[in-house]
Amino acid sequence: LSLAENLLYPLIIRGDTVFSQKAKLKQILAQFDLFSKRDEKASHLGRNHQILAMLARAVIADQPLLLIDEPFDRLNREMAAIIPDTLRRLSAAGHTIIILTADHSGLDMPNVSKYQIKGGSLQ
Repeated sequence: LSLAENLLYPLIIRGDTVFSQKAKLKQILAQFDLFSKRDEKASHLGRNHQILAMLARAVIADQPLLLIDEPFDRLNREMAAIIPDTLRRLSAAGHTIIILTADHSGLDMPNVSKYQIKGGSLQ
């Protein structure tokens, strides 16, 4: 599927009107700066745009819980600066976010609980 089709899928399943689908798609593509990638196959996107696309899909589907695995893995410097800001906005908008990462250096989020696995136990 194209990126646009991927993003529309949750709205189609939910039964949103075509007018509503188009409006939400336009909004989310702009919000995540993905408009130029809308017709590309989602599977052919680079790592940077894949991360943005996954976050955009969670937002457009209005998912209350986001499970994010290694959001900073193999990102360029520009994208590594954008992702934390995006995660902060999602958190402020009421999404619960669980991030699994070995590299938390770029992640300074307010009002969070941080846990580590050390010696096989959660601390």
